[in-house]
Amino acid sequence: MNTRERLIVTIFISQLWLTPAILALLLIVIAQSDFLSFHTMAQRFAVMISFVMFAFVWATRDYRKNQFLLFLACGYFWIGTLDLVHVLVYERMGFFIEANENLSVQTWISARYSEALLLLAAPFTATRQRNGHLLLTAFGIVAVGLVTLIFSGQFPTAFIEGQGLTDFRVYSDYLIILILAFALFFLIRHPSNILKDEKVLISAAIIFTMCAELFFSFHVSFDDRSSLVGHILKTFAYWFIFQAIVINNLRKPFSDLHALQDYTRSLFEDSVTGMTLCRADGTFVDVNPAFARLTGYTVDELKSGMSYWTLTPEHHLEQEKSVVENLSHTGKLDPYEKEHIRKDGSLVPVRISGKRVVHDGETFNLSTVEDISEYVKGKKTSAELEFQKKALDEHAIVSITDVKGNITYANDKFCEISGYPREELLGQNHRLLKSEEHSDEFFKNLWRTIANGKPWHGEIKNSRKDGGYYWVEASIVPFLNEQGKPDKYVGIRTDITARKDAERAKAEFVSTASHELRTPLTSIKGALGLIKSGTLDDNSDKLRSMVNIAYNNSERLVLLINDILDMEKLEAGKMRFRMEPTDIAALLEEAVAANTGYGDEYGVTFTCFGTDTPAFVNVDKNRLMQVMANLLSNATKFSPRDGVVEVSLTRRDGDIRISVKDYGSGIPEEAQETIFEKFTQADSSDQRQKGGTGLGLSIVRMIVEEHDGHVGFTSTVDEGTTFYVDLPEMEAKSVQLPLETEE
Repeated sequence: MNTRERLIVTIFISQLWLTPAILALLLIVIAQSDFLSFHTMAQRFAVMISFVMFAFVWATRDYRKNQFLLFLACGYFWIGTLDLVHVLVYERMGFFIEANENLSVQTWISARYSEALLLLAAPFTATRQRNGHLLLTAFGIVAVGLVTLIFSGQFPTAFIEGQGLTDFRVYSDYLIILILAFALFFLIRHPSNILKDEKVLISAAIIFTMCAELFFSFHVSFDDRSSLVGHILKTFAYWFIFQAIVINNLRKPFSDLHALQDYTRSLFEDSVTGMTLCRADGTFVDVNPAFARLTGYTVDELKSGMSYWTLTPEHHLEQEKSVVENLSHTGKLDPYEKEHIRKDGSLVPVRISGKRVVHDGETFNLSTVEDISEYVKGKKTSAELEFQKKALDEHAIVSITDVKGNITYANDKFCEISGYPREELLGQNHRLLKSEEHSDEFFKNLWRTIANGKPWHGEIKNSRKDGGYYWVEASIVPFLNEQGKPDKYVGIRTDITARKDAERAKAEFVSTASHELRTPLTSIKGALGLIKSGTLDDNSDKLRSMVNIAYNNSERLVLLINDILDMEKLEAGKMRFRMEPTDIAALLEEAVAANTGYGDEYGVTFTCFGTDTPAFVNVDKNRLMQVMANLLSNATKFSPRDGVVEVSLTRRDGDIRISVKDYGSGIPEEAQETIFEKFTQADSSDQRQKGGTGLGLSIVRMIVEEHDGHVGFTSTVDEGTTFYVDLPEMEAKSVQLPLETEE
């Protein structure tokens, strides 16, 4: 149906005519007894329609592909404002003392010019994006400018008392009709993406507006018949403009939504795959016929209080609980396989996937359930599909090559870990990923094995596209043709980069720990050897120095061994915590005092802030003292001699924050992400210069987390580092200190 035919059909739809026809009859009846009331009601209707149109379009402006209706709505908002001024300045209304009919006619004709030019320009904005606020402001400036011209006496005279309309006013009507004719032409012919219904209704509105202006050109007195007919026609014009807005903003969206719901429901009902919608407790809210057929129940039986737990065999209960828990955390259901109990008691194997959805504040699980009976029996797929099923394990890094090593298939995980897009891998030889880690003999042995039709297993270090590397544990399996010769190789790999990195970290730890053990043991052995030899009998100061060396190095060994043992206990969950309400301010001062000697050894001074007010937390005092000892030791070692370490206590967001700040070298940015990991230090050279194994901060983190707390830090190179510990503060009314008892 072309635009002209649609125009005819739309114009003759009775529903469009009913409301304005009733309104027109009402206005005509009112005009017979009180023309002023008729005029006021007609104008108020136009003003109201203008403002309502603007409200509809403005509220939905962010969802539009074109700016046609926004352009019209912003313009009609100010045209409605001009019409409102037209009513208010009419002398018979009595709103303004200086009001007169000339002012009323001037505002009227300025509004009609604005409307005609708006309709003329609107089609050309349909394919352009506009800023709504700027558009509304620009139209507002024009409207305010017109009102200013009128009230300042600069606008042409439109009405002379006793003579009627001026030539300017009459010829303006004819000019407005001409502008509207051009507007109608461009609207119909303009190849824009304006909806056809919008175009038809606005075309009808323009025609009614042209007719109204023609009658207004015959206007002689306030209450003559031409004015009556003109206002009635204007009412119809505004009604059709309003209908264009309603179709686009109300009727069409609801119609589209209804159609989408019907389409979605049809997909649900007609799907050959079973589909279910369940509440969080597993109760079925909705199921489709395919799922009902799969289980042997009817749709009504399944929806009458049954749940997927009813259909789950006992040997799948633990798996199902794990799946549900994972769904609650991730919001999605990765494909997995299980069995359902059918109504007749038999088991049917199924593959399930889905996601979590929220509707009206309630959470539901939407799942697809596929009957894989044929697949399990081996009847569903050919031998090639069965081969692909084995190869395409979603948890493995999979590739397939020809006998020359050229890649013919790579799964998503292979692309992800290698950094190469699939299109850059396919057709390339596998040596593209070769690193310098392995010798030529290593690869010769690999190819010799698989070329003889035997699988190869081993660990390989590969290069990524970005120059990085990754380690994999690989199994390369040859697939043989009918002659018993390999015609393709399937590589199934597991990423072991983290394990290999951990092995290197542990090797680093062994090296560091060996040094840390060897150094104090050598010092102790030397000091004790001198004492044993008796050469220090006459030198008590030297003897005391040797004993101090032995004692201090023994302490170093004890601390090292304690760190290792504490780490093992924490990781095994065997460390016990005795939690009790504790004044953290007093405990903090105690910790600072206990470690002052250590600070003196390095020439570092400890200062405390914010410990003058009690603050209670539920902690194991000994473990928190251990945390403070680690943080103070760390800050001391990395502070300059004669430096200061600041310890402070503050409150923030219901937590107590303990901060330890040093003014040392800071932590390099590249080391900040791993500073709390085991066997890690900011700089490996620190292991020799400062001592330590890299376990202290890892122990701190685990102890703090056992207290439901959080540890973090801020650091700037060459300016220093602040470590902080946040612990939940106890409310005063819940603090019950342990009673003191006499020994």
